[in-house]
Amino acid sequence: ISETEGDSEVLYYLGRLDLLEENFVGAISRLEKANVAPPFKDAPFYLGSAYLKAAKLEAAEKWLRKAAELDPKDFRVPERLARVHLRAGNRAHAEQQFALSASLRQQHNDTARQGIDCVQALKSQPLDEAKKTCRQLFDRTDPDKLLTLGMIYGQHEIPGEAIEPFDQAARLDPESFAAHHNLGLTYYRLKRYREALGPLRNAVALRPDFYGSNALLGAVLYAMKEDEEAYRVLQHAHGLNPQDADTTRILFQTTMAQAQKSFTQKNYRECLKFLRQAAQLQPSNATVHFRLSDLYALLGEKKLAAQEKQKGDELAKSRN
Repeated sequence: ISETEGDSEVLYYLGRLDLLEENFVGAISRLEKANVAPPFKDAPFYLGSAYLKAAKLEAAEKWLRKAAELDPKDFRVPERLARVHLRAGNRAHAEQQFALSASLRQQHNDTARQGIDCVQALKSQPLDEAKKTCRQLFDRTDPDKLLTLGMIYGQHEIPGEAIEPFDQAARLDPESFAAHHNLGLTYYRLKRYREALGPLRNAVALRPDFYGSNALLGAVLYAMKEDEEAYRVLQHAHGLNPQDADTTRILFQTTMAQAQKSFTQKNYRECLKFLRQAAQLQPSNATVHFRLSDLYALLGEKKLAAQEKQKGDELAKSRN
């Protein structure tokens, strides 16, 4: 992992790594920066933990209370707050937080057990029977249980059953990136592209630099023939992960579509920009070089037209 200024996700992961290695100064520095635009809602938990390890109790309490606001069901947070109170000599407050942590941990364990029951039922029973067991996770007041149920259905290749729990989770917790992303992914798997748009746009808004959501949104827009918006989204996704072949392929197609549109509108300079980008995406594509040759000839750039034609001829010949 390489650290890039302003990349809050990288800073988040590096900060967690520093915390594991007991480099508390580095952890605090990186996690403070990551919390300017936190990529995950548990980033304040790790920052509070780093301050606690560094014996900076006031800052630890501040960030752990922020973590409790963001995720009231995280049993780790009150446990850390209890340790803060113990170090500060507030035993009564510490006991309250330890009790809350134990209660939340039990709820977490209950959800885990219900998840195991659901998985075992799906493996051993017909779907209609298994759904009765899995239904215990369908709690309309608990987005975590709903997310768990949706994930289980998705992992067992039953995407149609995952829609309702993911949708309910997103409604209950509009700030849940996981709910929106997985709802959009499920609609995409079902080829319900128009319904996938809203959740995926929400996921990208919550985490603009998460490659997976950007790539999915671009693929959905491409499937819907929304080439202009698809081009913008896929260009961003490609910048986040240039090695992904599928995204590169789809971006190439949308770039060529934009080039054709510009050519039809006689905006030749813009067409040239798109064709050059397409050539960078697929350098061995002879067709792109032939089109560049034709365009350069139209623009009176005879030398460049000849060079591109030669490249196209060489590439076409190498394929035969």
